[in-house]
Amino acid sequence: MHSSGWSTSNCTARSSGTVHSSVDRPRLARPSAAAQQTRVCPRNSSYLFIEQMCTDPLCDWFMIRRAPVAARHRGPGSTARRTGSGVAPIGRTVLHVRHGTPLPGLTPAQLVSQLAHRVLGPLRLHRVRAVLDYHGLEGAPAHGQEQIAARYGVTAQSVSNWVTAVGAAGAHLPLTPEMATEVSRRSRPGEDHLGRTRVARTLGLPRPERPLPPVPAARPRISPDQWAAAGTAIRVLATLGPLPLPTLLDAVHRSRRFRSAARLTADDLAAGLLAAHATPAGGLWHAPAEATAPGRYRLLADALADRDVNRSELIQALLQAGYTRSSAVGRTITTHPLITHVGPARYRLASKPT
Repeated sequence: MHSSGWSTSNCTARSSGTVHSSVDRPRLARPSAAAQQTRVCPRNSSYLFIEQMCTDPLCDWFMIRRAPVAARHRGPGSTARRTGSGVAPIGRTVLHVRHGTPLPGLTPAQLVSQLAHRVLGPLRLHRVRAVLDYHGLEGAPAHGQEQIAARYGVTAQSVSNWVTAVGAAGAHLPLTPEMATEVSRRSRPGEDHLGRTRVARTLGLPRPERPLPPVPAARPRISPDQWAAAGTAIRVLATLGPLPLPTLLDAVHRSRRFRSAARLTADDLAAGLLAAHATPAGGLWHAPAEATAPGRYRLLADALADRDVNRSELIQALLQAGYTRSSAVGRTITTHPLITHVGPARYRLASKPT
């Protein structure tokens, strides 16, 4: 028989073919509503039975953190099962409070540095430096454990052990809402995203999202004719070098002589050149750094050099540059942007005005 306050049941267990009767475990009184609000688990004082939690989504991260199931919250209508130390009601997983000793750091980098010194001690500072280097806090971006281990003459497993020890303490470190927000915010362009991710993991917070891609620069609003004229002028610049705007405008007008497009002005051409990343300096326009001269343009410029040539000599230079005979004897002589007419049946390359 059992003393008062204990009850028995007809529960039986079979083992090796033998039926063994067992007694029911003590039936404890249902806790009051006030006791259900916050109750300390008798097994571990760091675990709390919490019924009413903060509704702020950050609350779960800077004040409390999910722990292994050591006890269950007893909600209304839930059943309870007894453990060796008391009642473990079935319900929501219990959360534990960040009960560590606060640190005075005002930035995530300061917190991690102070935490590493606290955990690893002041006698082996190379361990602290290795942990800070792992988080990208030693003046260089974060690297892999193998690189850090080689830098400090230790094994990668040692670096992993030190980082794990610091992270175990960081999971219990009290944080302010502002600090938690700063650690978990999205990374900005230029920041060490890998290092910030490791800092968040060490402090037991959600990892930050990757930075947003840069917004492409708005393309200037210019007409297709301006783009085409700028392309012609840049090919001339890449072949002959810096030239003034009037010379480029003449070259564009020659190349568009038999086209129906409206005649461009100097301002239209200048706007197109700026949009194509050509640069003016000292009254001359320079081709963009990535601009290259067409092969036939270079051959024609080498054949003519600085000479004045007649029509037959120009046709021969065009043929040597790779143009067909029908094109060379046709309108290419009068429409090629590199060629300018200097007199009766006399031609030369476009150049700076003398």
